[in-house]
Amino acid sequence: MSLELLPNEILLDVFDYLNGIDLLRTFYGLTSRFNILLHERFQNCSIELNSVSKRDFDRICQQHLPAMSDYIVALNISDSEETPAQIKQFLQYVPSFNGFTRLQSLSLFNLRSYHTLRKIIEQCYNLGNLTHLNFFSCYLQESQVDFQLIVNHIWSLSKLIYCSFGIGIKGQCLFGIPTKISLSLEYLSIDKNQLKLNQIDRLIEHTPNLKCLSISVPSFVDNHYVSSPLPNLVDLNINSLFPCNASKMDILLKNTPNLRRLTVLLSSELIHGNLWEEIIRKYLPMLQFFRLKMKVMLPLGQHMQER
Repeated sequence: MSLELLPNEILLDVFDYLNGIDLLRTFYGLTSRFNILLHERFQNCSIELNSVSKRDFDRICQQHLPAMSDYIVALNISDSEETPAQIKQFLQYVPSFNGFTRLQSLSLFNLRSYHTLRKIIEQCYNLGNLTHLNFFSCYLQESQVDFQLIVNHIWSLSKLIYCSFGIGIKGQCLFGIPTKISLSLEYLSIDKNQLKLNQIDRLIEHTPNLKCLSISVPSFVDNHYVSSPLPNLVDLNINSLFPCNASKMDILLKNTPNLRRLTVLLSSELIHGNLWEEIIRKYLPMLQFFRLKMKVMLPLGQHMQER
């Protein structure tokens, strides 16, 4: 093959455009030279098991993971309809994360088991280089779920910088504020849970170096809310599926004088542009990027055209 005539440096550059799964499918086993190169490339390898077939998943876990675990920097696993029970099966193949010495990013999709979630989070303590931990579209239906324990475990990961917390819990709509303090967390996205205004300050108290925050707020009217400055916050994303009195949003934004980026998504509320301009001019002197999406559903039979 003409491809084999290329020097190793160019082949490794080509490998940079492919993830670990595609590299194994395409090149592993062709020649001993490719196998050696792949292991050299795997010193910075991403494995996305959430998009593989059951056959590929078993082959990778049985044949490659034992030798590759020390090279993997990013790992994605999923319990979606296309890959059912993959996370549980992965833990059967890999009962301990001790071998993943370089793993920096761990992402879990569609997790449904509280027992499995606890086991994975506890194993994260063995990942000395973990900086990114992501939970996407996870939902726990068990009746006995210790939300506080989950959050505290995550806030206790000493090198964690980025966390996407997309874990829904049956009967739980508000986020559980940690009692542990994380000095490393700088980026936090909370999905499937809401934060009341007075919870935001408590969250910042336990995450003092937080720079970027993505949240959903049920209401901006709170007579018990005592505002305090949030000087480290530079990026704020606010999303609301229901009317949240967004015209009162200045009660929060006046505490973010160093905000550079603001994203607001309102799914059932419209706020006049003049009010946005007033809030930005008065409270957000450092703002550089403002992204806004608002929509409202009009009831049928109420002079639709006039409205």
